[in-house]
Amino acid sequence: MRIVLTKMYELGDISQEEYENALNTELVFKTKSTSSATSINSYFVEYAVSEVISDIQHERNISRSLAATTVYNRGYHIYTTMEADVQSVMDEAFTTQSLFQTDPEALEDYPEKPQGGMVVINVKTGSIAGMQGGYGEKTVNLGTNRAVDAKRQPGSSIKPLIAYGPALELRLITPSMIYEDKESHLDPSNPDKVWPKNSDGKFKGPMTIRQAVASSRNTIAVMVWNDVGAEMALWFLNEVGIDRLTEQYPSTAVGGFNTGMSPLEMAAAYTTFATGGIYTKPYAYTKVLDSDGNVVLEHVPNQHRVYREDTSFLMTSMLQDVIKSGTAAGKVDPIKNADGENIAVAGKTGTTDDNVDKWFCGYTPYYAAAVWYGYDNRLRTTEIPKGDRNNAQLIWNYVMQRIHTNLPGAEFVQPDNIISATVCRSSGLLATDYCKEADADITDYFIEDSYLTPQKDCNYHVSPTPTPEPTPTPDPNIPMYGG
Repeated sequence: MRIVLTKMYELGDISQEEYENALNTELVFKTKSTSSATSINSYFVEYAVSEVISDIQHERNISRSLAATTVYNRGYHIYTTMEADVQSVMDEAFTTQSLFQTDPEALEDYPEKPQGGMVVINVKTGSIAGMQGGYGEKTVNLGTNRAVDAKRQPGSSIKPLIAYGPALELRLITPSMIYEDKESHLDPSNPDKVWPKNSDGKFKGPMTIRQAVASSRNTIAVMVWNDVGAEMALWFLNEVGIDRLTEQYPSTAVGGFNTGMSPLEMAAAYTTFATGGIYTKPYAYTKVLDSDGNVVLEHVPNQHRVYREDTSFLMTSMLQDVIKSGTAAGKVDPIKNADGENIAVAGKTGTTDDNVDKWFCGYTPYYAAAVWYGYDNRLRTTEIPKGDRNNAQLIWNYVMQRIHTNLPGAEFVQPDNIISATVCRSSGLLATDYCKEADADITDYFIEDSYLTPQKDCNYHVSPTPTPEPTPTPDPNIPMYGG
């Protein structure tokens, strides 16, 4: 400033008085307190913009940096798939401390606070209805979006996608088929080691596939995965948008991957069961217009069939039991709308070793959603405290209960080729009166034209269970003779 004023005085542009007054004038700098460039965008908006940039990059065969420059500087109007009522409930959930910290004082000495990510997908369209990438108020742009960027081990929430769903599609199992939950050696690299173990450390013997899904038995999941085969299991996983084709080892059956999954991947994969077997690649925008109203991009949903409708129904039926009587009972509630009408709900819990990650993935006829809960583990691996181990389920329940309030009652559609039959748990054949007397009968769903559907009566229980005769007590006054 002094240099410029001195030069102006030397050139005669200002007088000595003006020069001295200017030197003695205090400078006050004007700055904008806020601007569009410094406003904090939501996780959803950031993801939608990123998706547009990627699509423009691909369509025009240009670099990502040039595509980003185009999107940010051309005055584009992006029409997103966000459903405001869904997103507002998610925002509320992710700023509710009690859903993330049951006992905040117990976490005071932790190096970081618990986090989470959630995605809700509209079942009818396959579009993303809402997204949350972290607990608490979002304070920075382009930070970690845990709904998309956090690749975490999925635990047992992967079982329907990599073992049970494929096995049903290949007609290797039925919900009533019996497997034995027993001490096993299913790790080929450690044949002498007992593996897998169940979360309760117990083996409960013969049980149906339906019971194994509801109670999340690791042993039976790996057995079914073995029946499907590693390559086929991962092929099915790839078909629902999760590419892990190189990870061909048994631990994947219970969620042990080198590269984990994001809530976005898991929500989209579970949507496949809700739609009757059709996978839609999730998307966050419908169209992009330039400043003159011309269409720059228009999104066309990318869909393909993965499962038959009967497979999806059988898998859904078993996942409903997870909530009614299984690992989510009492944490994820049956859903009723404002009029008290039932809305069907199905889902699966997931827990990784040492309780580092917690998941709940599930769906209704309207929405599918996945929640991951845990710690970022930037400084150390943090075990989730015991009081917070149901939080993924509680977050899911909080959001899904509220976004269904004004929707009509609905059930999952039962395909015409699904029938109900009562079978014997011992033989797998049609139950007779003798099976019922022995309390060995179970009723479940079957595919009408499948070779696994029993056609003959049980030949194991062929007569009434005999009642043993009481052993007579010998009279001590009568001598016993032997030879």
